[in-house]
Amino acid sequence: MKKNLINKVKNNWSQICMGIALFYFVTLSYSEAFIMNVYKREKIELEVEYNHLLKKQKEAYKTIITMSKKIDKLKNQNKENE
Repeated sequence: MKKNLINKVKNNWSQICMGIALFYFVTLSYSEAFIMNVYKREKIELEVEYNHLLKKQKEAYKTIITMSKKIDKLKNQNKENE
């Protein structure tokens, strides 16, 4: 029985190798697609977070400018009152 199996493997070696290569190719293709999909999803999430932080940064900058103008105005009023 073992000899029979060994002979079948020897006779069909090219087909076995082709099957292994096909399995390997399909596995790599799906793995790459999965990894790229995860990468794209994470990239989109990071871009959304970056845009949100950029918006907050712009709001903070506007607040700083507004507060600076108010402080200058108060300083000028104090100088006029002295």
